[in-house]
Amino acid sequence: MSPSILLPYIYGLDLSKNEFGNDQQFPISLQEMCNLRWLELNRTNVNRLPEFIGTLKSLEKLSLSHNNLRDVPFCLNNLTSLRSLSLRDNHVSHTQISARLFNNPDLSILDLSHNNLQAFPKDIENAKGLIVLNLSSNQIEQIPSHVFVSLFELVHLNLSDNKIDTLPAQMRRLTSLQVLILNNNPLIHAQLR
Repeated sequence: MSPSILLPYIYGLDLSKNEFGNDQQFPISLQEMCNLRWLELNRTNVNRLPEFIGTLKSLEKLSLSHNNLRDVPFCLNNLTSLRSLSLRDNHVSHTQISARLFNNPDLSILDLSHNNLQAFPKDIENAKGLIVLNLSSNQIEQIPSHVFVSLFELVHLNLSDNKIDTLPAQMRRLTSLQVLILNNNPLIHAQLR
């Protein structure tokens, strides 16, 4: 049986530690996997994703950790079923993330740790379904006061290893928050009441 006959039926695929480098080296057969729910592309040395990744409409979990991405690919905005996105340990800056990504109501887990973020990503407060947010090991200096106004579902927040010196009073609105990690920040004025 030809492998291409099986491709539409694959539910999960891990291609981690394969050397893809750029979008020209990706297996084109990925676009035939219309039922794909999770895709792991960790440590693939990828610096750009092919546009066809955005056609994987059933994708719920995408992990692109430990790569060379400098921005969050625009094609990810088309993944309307996406629940979990890991871009851990790349070279992403806060200005290179499309605000449309946060309009997905199903996005519940977002890991942008170990990147080059100097601020919270623009419009992250629109990701109202977020349960887990990891922004640790970046260069974030300030938490905008409006960020936590609508993230009512947030349970786990990791802001460790940044440059945050104060916490906004609006953090009190995070009534579902169970885990708050703030270690290794120069906190001067932290009111955790």
